[in-house]
Amino acid sequence: MKTILVPLDGSELAAQALPYAQALAHLFETRLYLMHVIGTSQRREFFRLHPEQAWTTNEAPLEGETSDERLHDGLTQHGVEYLRQMAASLVAAGLDVELDVHFGAPAGCILNATEKIEGDLIVMVTHGYSGLKRWTLGSVTDEVVRSTSTPLFIVRGQEQPATQPPAFKRVLLSLDGSDVSHQALPVATRLARTAAAELHLIQAIPPEFEFTSILTRTGAGNAQTGDVATSTEDEVRSEVHTRAESYLEKIALPLRREGMTVRTYIKDGYPSEMIIAQATLVHADVIVMATHGYSGFKRLALGSVADKVLRATTTPLLLVRASG
Repeated sequence: MKTILVPLDGSELAAQALPYAQALAHLFETRLYLMHVIGTSQRREFFRLHPEQAWTTNEAPLEGETSDERLHDGLTQHGVEYLRQMAASLVAAGLDVELDVHFGAPAGCILNATEKIEGDLIVMVTHGYSGLKRWTLGSVTDEVVRSTSTPLFIVRGQEQPATQPPAFKRVLLSLDGSDVSHQALPVATRLARTAAAELHLIQAIPPEFEFTSILTRTGAGNAQTGDVATSTEDEVRSEVHTRAESYLEKIALPLRREGMTVRTYIKDGYPSEMIIAQATLVHADVIVMATHGYSGFKRLALGSVADKVLRATTTPLLLVRASG
């Protein structure tokens, strides 16, 4: 890992990402790239706070100067100064920090900057709102989640935010037996190994009416025909539990041989609820999950577990975009 990107919009909420970015940068000995995106709302706010930057009827421009250039220069200078203030404690902590100001739509600028600098991780804050309020206030995070292929560390905004870099002592990884969820394993193990943290593996077994979606994946039921109609609910659930335990232990065993502390959990219930509850129970410092990154009707129809966890948990969430 070489570069961690942290988008900042000038709000106190966005700044809550900085302690986590600092901790991760120290762990992986990487640089931080702080970016400030100036969009329409930032322009309006800048003029409200700095009316002297606006043109007056009696003012003569410099030779060749245009109002757009003057506004651009003023906003850039203001943005750089803001980023310097945000970076001061990070630089004092010995980190390599780069600052950059962008103009345009926030999500697009974040995605373009990540590609340009070949960012390895994005750290940002979300409001965590749901429904229409989320679409209004959380749309930037939502769009980045759906569009980026770069791992995304998301911090839920808090009324009493962390003031010191967190210590990553417990990493909770959600798995469901699929190739998609398995793609988050390398990221979770690297974080846990680097931080000397405990790795907690959880697989949630959904209610009986959702069993159909996992039977093909687990192979539970009649081994000869694949027909589960002749199996009772208890028999199917027992088989699924057995296979889940075997699956998690198969992952945990080689990691334990390396000296890592790995704990496994099989929980009955809706996956998003079980993941959030387990994170609270074990005091997880971060939840790691893979996500398809679906959008629109497909996302609503499939009911992304990662999306539900993102909306409801107060534990930081590290999302890994799955391929395939």
